Amino acid sequence: MTRRTALTLGVILALFVLALLVVVPIDQGILGRKGLHLGLDLIGGSHLVYQAQFPEGATGEEKARSMDRALVTIQRRIDKYGVTEPIIQEQEGERILVQLPGFTDIEEAKKLVEQTGFLEFREVELSEGEPVLLGDYLEDSRATLFDETETGSRLFVGEEGSTVAFLVKDAGGNLIYTDEGGNLIDVEELKQGSTELLSWITARG
Repeated sequence: MTRRTALTLGVILALFVLALLVVVPIDQGILGRKGLHLGLDLIGGSHLVYQAQFPEGATGEEKARSMDRALVTIQRRIDKYGVTEPIIQEQEGERILVQLPGFTDIEEAKKLVEQTGFLEFREVELSEGEPVLLGDYLEDSRATLFDETETGSRLFVGEEGSTVAFLVKDAGGNLIYTDEGGNLIDVEELKQGSTELLSWITARG
């Protein structure tokens, strides 16, 4: 056998092996493949073409962004369903081709691609009444108006909701009482004018 003949036979053998790898499914553990996946022409499936509709006056850049978003959205929907190797392509800039091999239920395929996201709006009714003080949020309840041994910021709430004060530290570290607007409150006047049982809530910043 001449060298030229041996080389020719080697090339033929290599081509034969290559063709065999393409046609015959290979075990995934050997070459990392599951074999050849067949297209619509061999196993059937769904073939859909969508025509995009853009707002009047949309620029080429806006159209391109819209098409990209549509392609990504369709791809996510189909991937979530588990269709094997779908084909999703843009055609002529304003069309989207969708091929789903093995997906023979055309109506189900349309529902899968055309499903609409659900966005719900709820109207919130604003009340103009007085705020309600809930006892469930009170950390402690005391018969005395203020306990000056407590440190840190405290919110004092009257049981009837008529008196509100904050116990805070000033720049010198002294405890002072302020209203909701930050104005200083005369504690002695509060003690003399209030007969209510007050409760306090630990301030949370």
